[in-house]
Amino acid sequence: MKKTLTLMLAAILAASALVSCGGEKKKENDVPAKGAQVQEAPIMDEENIDSVEDEATETEENAQEDISAEEVAVMPPEPGTVTDLNYESRYLGIGFNVDESWSFADEAMRRDMLDPRAELDFEDVEGIIKDYDVYPDVVASSSVGESISILFSGVPEGVELDPVTLNYIAESSMQGTLESYSRLIAQVPVESAIKEVTVAGITYTGYTTSFEAGGVKVVQEAAVIPCGRYVAMVSVSSNSGSVADIWSCFYRLTDAPAADAE
Repeated sequence: MKKTLTLMLAAILAASALVSCGGEKKKENDVPAKGAQVQEAPIMDEENIDSVEDEATETEENAQEDISAEEVAVMPPEPGTVTDLNYESRYLGIGFNVDESWSFADEAMRRDMLDPRAELDFEDVEGIIKDYDVYPDVVASSSVGESISILFSGVPEGVELDPVTLNYIAESSMQGTLESYSRLIAQVPVESAIKEVTVAGITYTGYTTSFEAGGVKVVQEAAVIPCGRYVAMVSVSSNSGSVADIWSCFYRLTDAPAADAE
């Protein structure tokens, strides 16, 4: 059952595939046309060489500053790290701690969520999102029926992650959840609503679903976290009727780039 729910989450949280584009590749064997003037390279003495090297260093530093300021928003997500019973994502600027009743899905389990027959490099987040629309960064579950998942997905180029778009993503994911529930628990009524969800002290657009079956109330909450041209869906669920204790496991990484961007 846990594997079924994990597969369901992976399917319903998938977003649009990345739209890639590129400029023309420069031909390596380009040569000047016949009769064209060719400028001779200047003779470089030691002083000129030092001057050119200084200019190159300055140009490289400026380029690095430009990248950090302007291109960080389009950089692909970095995988989070799991150490013992702790998960941290410097990319998102969040982490969570759980106790010994929890276990984390390993790479083989996360591969099974996408394609059991594929050989996947889980360091290649962008490549996996391109091929499967979604990247399962972490999936954890407890022995008492609780779960946490963080999934990355891409959005089409040119789409702004404004409040309207984030609300649409939350609504679409919620509807996908309800459709999956209807196949698993066809006769059980499910309550749902778009709501603000707080993760590690910051509030995001999200949604909640809940239903009762066999005397157990299952509650799920999910937050849509915008990350440049990507989104992270942070989802928690519990069969105890409340997810407050699970959210309390989350904390903020104050030294992470994402924390500075908030």
